[in-house]
Amino acid sequence: FADDLDNGLYRIGANTWGMAAAGAAVWITTAAGEITTPLNPAFLGVKAGDVFNVTGDGTYVDDSAKTTEIYDHNADYTLATALFTAPVTASYAFTGGHYCVGFISGHTGLYAYFVSSNRWATLLFTDGLAYSSGGSCAVSGAADLDMDAADTCYYKWKVSGHTKVIDFSGAWFSGHMIG
Repeated sequence: FADDLDNGLYRIGANTWGMAAAGAAVWITTAAGEITTPLNPAFLGVKAGDVFNVTGDGTYVDDSAKTTEIYDHNADYTLATALFTAPVTASYAFTGGHYCVGFISGHTGLYAYFVSSNRWATLLFTDGLAYSSGGSCAVSGAADLDMDAADTCYYKWKVSGHTKVIDFSGAWFSGHMIG
């Protein structure tokens, strides 16, 4: 059992082994049989606090400039723009959501999407639905998307039908490679 820390198999510790490529651990197996792949992309960005009067007139909110990055395992997520860039061609799973408040009579639509280079995935589409004044809504969803290397993905949403008085809080966007 050769120890090759640059490329190939190597022993990490008692009953634990790994596989390396170009000096980086790409696969680690524990004595209990748990397997981790530390270089696979996975991220979670959140927006703490409230943001006021962002939509209501059909203006898209792309939730850019998330305030906290909880994790980013492979540095493929840009916190300042809330944009994920696929490092390799694969399938990716995304989740996202937000809480919005401030609906008034006349708001008629709420829409939420994951926007990737290859396609948009619709999470919510409520065209023509009348909202009552003072209403609120929690939106969340998930989608699996095919992405090529260097493709991008982000979460965006809007409320339409009236004036720009909708506030939001608690937004998040996360994703990971699934194969």
